[in-house]
Amino acid sequence: MKYLTPVVYCIVLSITACSSVPNKKNGASKIPPEEFFITYYQQDIPHQAALSERDYLMWVNRFYFGWGLYRRGWMQATEELVDSLPNAYDKQRARQLMLDIGNLIGPEWAKNRKYRLINTRHLGIWGDAINAAIVRRQQMATLRTIMNDATALLKKTIPDQLIVTDRYHPQKNFESAEF
Repeated sequence: MKYLTPVVYCIVLSITACSSVPNKKNGASKIPPEEFFITYYQQDIPHQAALSERDYLMWVNRFYFGWGLYRRGWMQATEELVDSLPNAYDKQRARQLMLDIGNLIGPEWAKNRKYRLINTRHLGIWGDAINAAIVRRQQMATLRTIMNDATALLKKTIPDQLIVTDRYHPQKNFESAEF
């Protein structure tokens, strides 16, 4: 009986860690309300057969806040990028652009993989591009490219194969290197 309390605690902790709706108390004041995501979900009838609304909202939450297998969610990436900028004006612009990009790609990525136009490979490439942009001090240019590409993917005006790492990183010139 003395082991029952830790077991119950772990179960409750696991359930709350997978909360299905973005939690405004966790810094999500700029995330659209739950109704936005439910409407997005309901507009894709074929997708509904593959993923329940509850599970879809769980994946939306994971996109914004991370989860066990990938702890860095979009909100943390936003804060890291904003913190890398030197002044309040740039910070405000970058935060808004990151939120706009997140609100564009998050609801699409949260769909079942058979139905989504933005996939985990894209998120990985974009996450790496954001990290590299911080080092290169090219945050805003990189964010604009990501926004344009995400919009084009959703409109189906560029092929999925065009989203590759080299698209977001300057080419290195190895011809001038001496060996």
